[in-house]
Amino acid sequence: MINQRSPFKTMTFPGPGISLIVLMAILPIVLSAQNPGGQGSPTYIVAFSAVNPSQISTDKGLLDAFNKILPLGVRSHHYITKNLQGTLVGYICIDGEEGKKAVEAVLKFSNNLKLLGIVPAEPQHVKTVYGVENLVALIGSEQGVTAPAPDMPPKVVSTIPATGETEVDPALLEITVTFDRDMGGGMSWTGGGPNFPANPEGKRANWRDKRTCVLPVQLKPAWIYRVGINAPSFKNFRSAEGIPVEPTAIFFTTLGATQEQKDMVQKPRIATMIPPNGAQNVSPLTRELRVTFSVPMGPGFSWTGGGPQFPTIPEGQQPAWSPDGKTCILPVVLKPNWQYQLGLNSPSYQNFRSKGGVPLEPVVYTFSTGSAN
Repeated sequence: MINQRSPFKTMTFPGPGISLIVLMAILPIVLSAQNPGGQGSPTYIVAFSAVNPSQISTDKGLLDAFNKILPLGVRSHHYITKNLQGTLVGYICIDGEEGKKAVEAVLKFSNNLKLLGIVPAEPQHVKTVYGVENLVALIGSEQGVTAPAPDMPPKVVSTIPATGETEVDPALLEITVTFDRDMGGGMSWTGGGPNFPANPEGKRANWRDKRTCVLPVQLKPAWIYRVGINAPSFKNFRSAEGIPVEPTAIFFTTLGATQEQKDMVQKPRIATMIPPNGAQNVSPLTRELRVTFSVPMGPGFSWTGGGPQFPTIPEGQQPAWSPDGKTCILPVVLKPNWQYQLGLNSPSYQNFRSKGGVPLEPVVYTFSTGSAN
């Protein structure tokens, strides 16, 4: 793993009996278990739903959310939704074993979608999903529709404002975060400097109920704000079982902000990868991986992973950024006939960030090389 970040300033702020830490994607047709490309690779049906159904409540909204995290190079097709006991569930076909692995990984890391199950596109499964039979069988006793596992980190299901929001009324008096389970009562609102909201005199952060925490604020018009939820060194947002929330942040601008300011709070996306994600028969003579983002990025990076599937980095070399700050170049030495897998960011390492500080959602990057000839 290669991880690099910039310094982060800190300060403290008193809270009510606790320390409030402030740091600086429908076509029902018959499918076979082999994909239509004729390459003999299997097709899988992936089932997923929204973490917060109130935020994603339409077929198109669920598909759009899925397409935003679909790894480049992975082929998806035949999308359909069903209402399963009040929960909107999306089903989509993914081609190839590596495609399945890549989609499984990004869904596990997603803040907006959760993975319910993956099965081969065998005739009985196709009939179950694209027909009208019992859908519960696909995901096994409603797996994923029940309460989250207590030993997994809590997830943020909604915030007000939403991250990336650009027309927030500066008269807003509080910022809220809601989690997917009952929480322990502590908190670490993190951030600092001019981009952290002022605290109204005499107002304290508090828990509205066991899942929603409220931060009183005073906002300015035409301004960029960043409000963190936990940080690597401050993890008082914890579940009732004591499991901390993975550090994340809310980025937004208030009414009157310039287009440049609005661009600063948008989540970065991967525009291109060379070699493409999921590529096969990549030349083992390839000497660098290039990832280009949708927006200019900060100077840090988190190339994550390890072991024999992580590419070898030539001695004395390190990742570098293009002059426009949009492309990160990773020098590599590749072996022939080898499967590679690495990540860009992870729940614990998120130094691929936009110039405005918004982290990239974790992405799993896989490809395989061909023969030396």
